[in-house]
Amino acid sequence: MSIAEDLIKKIANDLGIDFEEITKESLKAFLQEKRRKIKIDILGILDRYKVLLQENLRKRFLKEKFQSILHGRT
Repeated sequence: MSIAEDLIKKIANDLGIDFEEITKESLKAFLQEKRRKIKIDILGILDRYKVLLQENLRKRFLKEKFQSILHGRT
């Protein structure tokens, strides 16, 4: 058993929470935080390129890519 797992079990025991429940809730909180950070990154990109929707960013990227191919730039 790892030190982290031992620590989680001790905390769960101290709080009277099931180990599996605290592990599940911890993973859920971790993934929600990751998702929140990704959304913030996406909003930053949309703002940087002055577009309101992701679809507009995709269209703008494809248009610029198509233009660069037409003019021999890749």
